[in-house]
Amino acid sequence: MMPLENEYVENISNEVGEDGDFTRDYVKQVKDATNSLFGDMCKSCGVSYSQDIRACYLNKPSITKAQLIDWLETTAFLLNSCAVPLLDFAVEDLSEVEQLKSEKIIDQRRIIELQDKIIAEKDNKLDSVRQTVE
Repeated sequence: MMPLENEYVENISNEVGEDGDFTRDYVKQVKDATNSLFGDMCKSCGVSYSQDIRACYLNKPSITKAQLIDWLETTAFLLNSCAVPLLDFAVEDLSEVEQLKSEKIIDQRRIIELQDKIIAEKDNKLDSVRQTVE
């Protein structure tokens, strides 16, 4: 299957970072393409926000079947090839962040325990010094 090529997605690169992560540039390209698509749809439908696009607005004589097909094809591409992989990546990142937070909490508890031991040992040494001085 050939990649989609139209005015909305022409500036989306397939590049990801060296570690396989999506780059901020890629995310911006996807957002720009989505905003461009929805902007055109809103203008043609006569609405201000993409959340307001409904079938009743799309079913106008001024919106051609070819235009609807182009919008649908682009929307499917943006969802399947861009948004879903980005969401999958975000979920994986979120899981890693949660794991790191848990590890950090465990490490911080251990540090506090060790600090408490050091304080207790210093208190014992101080008590020993006091007893020797008395």
